[in-house]
Amino acid sequence: MGFWHSAMSRPVVFTALKVAAVVGSILNVINQGEVLWAGVEPDLPRLLLNYLTPYCVASYSGAKTQQLAQQAAGPGVCRQNKAP
Repeated sequence: MGFWHSAMSRPVVFTALKVAAVVGSILNVINQGEVLWAGVEPDLPRLLLNYLTPYCVASYSGAKTQQLAQQAAGPGVCRQNKAP
């Protein structure tokens, strides 16, 4: 399985979305907290980047972990990631 296929797999995408929601919200409070509490409209590009950055990091990490697990399993072995 290639990197992009792993990065777009359901388990990686859902995990990355969860991480982005939590970490992105924390980053927005840190980076734009004063603006948000003042009731002023936040800087939209910065707000989006605060969510996009952790999503990309979590997706990359998940995809690389899947690739390494498949390499360790050996050639010809297809492993499915299933949620418990």
